[in-house]
This record gives sequence, C-alpha cells and structure tokens, in this order.
Amino acid sequence: MEETVRQSGKSHYHIHFDGKVISPKLESWAIQEKGFWWDNFLTSDGVRNYAPDRHLTFKPKTGREFKMLCNEIKDYLKSNPNELIGYLECEHIKNRQIIPWKEFDPSIKFPFLLKTTTLKPGTFRESEIHVSLSKGDSDPRLLENFEKGGFFTAFTERDHGVNIVFTTQGHRKDIAKIWEMLANYLLIAGGGKHCHMKEERITQYWVSSPDYPLPPIVSKILI
Repeated sequence: MEETVRQSGKSHYHIHFDGKVISPKLESWAIQEKGFWWDNFLTSDGVRNYAPDRHLTFKPKTGREFKMLCNEIKDYLKSNPNELIGYLECEHIKNRQIIPWKEFDPSIKFPFLLKTTTLKPGTFRESEIHVSLSKGDSDPRLLENFEKGGFFTAFTERDHGVNIVFTTQGHRKDIAKIWEMLANYLLIAGGGKHCHMKEERITQYWVSSPDYPLPPIVSKILI
C-alpha cells in the first residue's frame, strides 16, 4: 500500500514524476535509491482537475544536487522509456508569498479572467502559479472566484485538513503578470486561511510521448 510521506522544511527545488503509470521498477529506484516519496493528490469530482493519478516528489537541498539528479533521471528515462506513462518535471521555486488571514471583502473584484489553450505537441509550460489554501476554513466566495477566474484545482491533505490548490500555467511573461495582480488581490480581498502562493519555473522536463495530455496554458488574460 502506498503511503504519503512529506519532507519537512522549504526547498527552492522540486522534482516530480507525474502520470498514469509508474512502473514498480521505477518506483523502487526513485524511492529506495533517490529518496522520493509518494505525494498523491486526493480524488475529486465535479471540478476542473488536471492532477496526475500518481505523483512522486523529491525536494533537493541545493541547486547542484537538483541539476545532477534531474540529468540522472532524464538519462534513466531515456534508457527505460516504458517505465513512466506521464512526465517528469524539474522546477525552481522562483517566488513564494504567504497571504495573511483577513475577513473576505466581496466588493473587491477578482482582477482577471484566464482563457486557456492546449499545449502544442512536443512543448511544455514555462512556469506556473499554485495558490494553496484551506478548503474548509477559507471563504467559499473566494474559492468560487478562483474557479470562475479560470484556474484549475487539486486537493491535498495537510496537517490542518484538506487544502485546495488553484493552479494556472503558461509562459513566464504571462505568469509574472498574473502573479502581481493576484498577490495584490489576495492581500486586499482576504478570505484565505493557510493561504500561500508559489511560482514554479520549469528547468527540465521529459514526457513519455508527444501526444501525452498535459494541463492547458494561459492564452489570454482578460482584465
């Protein structure tokens, strides 16, 4: 039986295996030899969800360790391409921001509407924003604004309960623009408990096939 074990502390680097199939051989290699752990998302119905079925995570402590391990994993996958149906993502945490709690102000308008498009085969996102907050303790009107604004969702188990994670992906210039507007909105509007934002930039990736379905990216930011 799989057990989710999360490493404590913050890292500037994340490496994930995401996909439909992670072979027992790859699972053993990643967990036993490289220190990965299962970090699967919770199942969800009725929401716009692109969370992978299976999700292995490792958080290197240094940039050198990060680069070396990403290169090693890519070489492994090139030599053993059938052991992962999905993708590898190596991410650098470019920005982090904690949003302090305040009562929600519904008079503050959500700053944009995101329109998305599918990625072209053989391409990958450049960056993404995750906004993570307590599902049960945050104002439901704020959560609804995220859903209406064009974000997709995933759910994770944390010490305080279930977190909802709102995500958008795309080119760096679009993500930078969204970050500034969204951070300002959350600080002014409030409503989020245990709320924090992260921008994660892709440095390396590997996809099992050019037509493997990947989450959409932002095509337009309507203000």
